[in-house]
Amino acid sequence: MSDWTTNKDVPFFLTMTLKGREGVMSSTLAHQIYLAGRWEVALIEFYGRQTRSSKSPNFLALESDLVSSSLFHEGYKNLIALVPVKSGLSHVEFSSPRYVPLQKNSFNEVRINLLADGADVYDGFIGATVARLHFRPADKSKKGC
Repeated sequence: MSDWTTNKDVPFFLTMTLKGREGVMSSTLAHQIYLAGRWEVALIEFYGRQTRSSKSPNFLALESDLVSSSLFHEGYKNLIALVPVKSGLSHVEFSSPRYVPLQKNSFNEVRINLLADGADVYDGFIGATVARLHFRPADKSKKGC
């Protein structure tokens, strides 16, 4: 495995086809990624197809150990995004995505838990689930990032 390093403030996209079972998705990258400085990430597109037998939640919370934790309901979770869910096919493109700070500057795997209505792991998708993430340097003018 070779490494991919960025010391420049160059935003990049990562499109992943997440395959997994029981609502825990992971994608191993071809390269170890090293990011210099503070960075943030946003989900800009999500696609998933539900099984006919699964009960559709109102939304999915996408949780990942890549990002810092934030207050959610009655506790803290490492959330990348909340995705509204429609029965059958869920395809969402975010025109104004919410960026969250990364807590890891080095990684070679992206692991995402799909939480139904923010609580229980949701395993109602079949086939490939696609997530498109946008990474960018954190805005230095923001406080707390």
